[in-house]
Amino acid sequence: MVLQVIWNTREVAGMLGLSTQNLNQKIWRGQIPAPEKGPGGSYLWTTLDIANAYEALSRLPQRTKHELAIA
Repeated sequence: MVLQVIWNTREVAGMLGLSTQNLNQKIWRGQIPAPEKGPGGSYLWTTLDIANAYEALSRLPQRTKHELAIA
């Protein structure tokens, strides 16, 4: 029997150094692949989902503080 660990979006956002809102925005924009949703509608994150999100984040262009200030 294989036991799979599941995390919630708040926990994963903390692991990735993002706010929950920012993580959800990146999912909605298609910048991070969305994990499966549970019966209540919230995302259920597996280790593979977190690895995929981390990889997707590493491919996004990094914006400077100046770019963020004028955006």
